[in-house]
Amino acid sequence: MNTGPEHRLLQVLGNWMQHEGPLYARLAQAFTLAIKQVDLPPGTKLPAERRLADMLAVSRATVTQAYESLRGGGWVQSRQGSGTWVGSMSHAGLHPAPPGPRPLSSGHFFSRLVDSSPRSPLNLSIAALSDTDEIFRDGAPFDLEDLLGAPSHGYAPLGHPLLRQMVAGIYNRAEAPTLPEEVLITSGAQQAISLLACHYVQRGDAVVVETPTYAGAIDAFSRAGARLIPVPVGSSGVRLDLLAEALASAKPRLVYLMPTFQNPTGAVLSEQARQEIARLADQSQVPFAEDNTLAEISFGAEPPPSPLAHYARGGTIVSIGSMSKLYWAGLRVGWVRGSESLITRLGQHKAAADLGSSMVSQAIACRLLPNHESVRTRRGKLLKSRLDTLERLLRERIPEWRWRRPEGGLSLWVRIPSSDAHTFAEQALRHGVAVTPGSSLAPDDAHQDHIRLNFVVPEELLDTAVDRLAAAWRTHRSAGGPEREAVEVKV
Repeated sequence: MNTGPEHRLLQVLGNWMQHEGPLYARLAQAFTLAIKQVDLPPGTKLPAERRLADMLAVSRATVTQAYESLRGGGWVQSRQGSGTWVGSMSHAGLHPAPPGPRPLSSGHFFSRLVDSSPRSPLNLSIAALSDTDEIFRDGAPFDLEDLLGAPSHGYAPLGHPLLRQMVAGIYNRAEAPTLPEEVLITSGAQQAISLLACHYVQRGDAVVVETPTYAGAIDAFSRAGARLIPVPVGSSGVRLDLLAEALASAKPRLVYLMPTFQNPTGAVLSEQARQEIARLADQSQVPFAEDNTLAEISFGAEPPPSPLAHYARGGTIVSIGSMSKLYWAGLRVGWVRGSESLITRLGQHKAAADLGSSMVSQAIACRLLPNHESVRTRRGKLLKSRLDTLERLLRERIPEWRWRRPEGGLSLWVRIPSSDAHTFAEQALRHGVAVTPGSSLAPDDAHQDHIRLNFVVPEELLDTAVDRLAAAWRTHRSAGGPEREAVEVKV
């Protein structure tokens, strides 16, 4: 089984096979980039050639040649009996970077967002819909009058006044009374999480997160210097008994949860559980951030449960929302709902970061939101059909895999009969399909027998993707990947 440092190395190397040239050159390029960015600081011990070959599902000769190339460029050093390690920066003509935030813990995920290569694989690792034509026909274009009410200079760190009012209306309809002054518009939910991390967390502070959870949250809190305290997610959401223990023992500065269609498990907290979490938040006076970015993506006729903010009375629940998942990630429109004093302070952080989100995107959002219920219904039907297709294909072609069907969200949390999902993910990438290994979604490298599959691509591409996954699985099994008897999933 891979150790924690080995998993972090795989994450730092990221989507290394998308570089140009033979395999050894691609691997060497990935190492070089990681060393330049100080994701692999001087003195970092690298795995032995045979071990790294096993981790990456490549031949030992590939690793040997990559290491030789790195030694030739002065990037690494080796000594018989001592192994291989990252050399001093002077060997590479560089200077050490000053101490700073730790590297991205899930860099492989974000590297695919910036990979513009036409050779990029069929991607089931990014949860973002590209079907936008119908939605934008309904809600766009906008004209200059949509910008009326915004400051004439265009800078509004707190957001367009009309959009803040419309977002407040979403919470008011959920019986979580909200004023426009209690809403901050952000550049997507990722910025919302980062602003909360910047405001609440100092280096060494404890932050409670679910495991598994959203990789972007792990990175945002880690880069703020937080000690992440993982609390497991069960079939009905976060384990409340363990959450209460973490609050008592870790004294966290912040708790981050996804109560509805949790990413990646799809779990939904019951109303009783939501009431208990609100009680814990009020009792402890620890801020709880609820991430509701997936809450509107439901496959059933019933509306999603009320947000945690509906049950809280002490103002300790901070809500995060976004239009990225339901509408289009390219809008980069998200928000934070909290007390007016918190919103003012977060707005100051945001002003220092970007002076305010794009007014053009916010004007488009104002045009789209009046059709919210229609969009929610259509998206639910579309994604349910794709989930049905993915499940049918997996049952037909990879019957050993196990999962629990979600009632909403964008992903399937799959347990594979192997304790090394990272190695399988590398094998899948070699077969032309990108998936997310479970340990990339955990602060403690847990869930090494899980992968996350997003079902956002059209059904014909799902068919191709599962064909490639089946071929990768056969190769993984024949190569002697760690196996165990398949059992029913208990996530």
